[in-house]
Amino acid sequence: MKIIHKKRLVQTGKGMYRAGEGSAVLLKNNKVLFAYSQIPEGGDTSFSTIRCGILDPETGEMTGFREILPEASGLQQMSVSLERFQDGSIGIAYLRRNASANQSDCIMFSRSLDEGKSWLPPVNISEQLHEKYSFL
Repeated sequence: MKIIHKKRLVQTGKGMYRAGEGSAVLLKNNKVLFAYSQIPEGGDTSFSTIRCGILDPETGEMTGFREILPEASGLQQMSVSLERFQDGSIGIAYLRRNASANQSDCIMFSRSLDEGKSWLPPVNISEQLHEKYSFL
């Protein structure tokens, strides 16, 4: 792995309690799509969203921050993983907390056919994997 720039990609502070669990994929224009989970200001750790930005490897600057794959139920989305597929699409997998009472998670998956500009509706792939994920 080659280090391009050594700097913090996402700054926490006003409006953001914590950012973490990020992943990156090289785009066809040689920029980098970086996705991460974010807990908003107020520190309510039972809620988080997935956001992304575009990293310019030449300057090290991140631009275009936005939320992707909003969760209508307002629960946690975390542990983001991005992957480029042979057909050119980008896949994203992440954990979604289903219920705060039993704190079970499921693995969600979506694809982008336009370099991360939009995403297909996410699907729960946990059952296909015959796995159950829970917080310890």
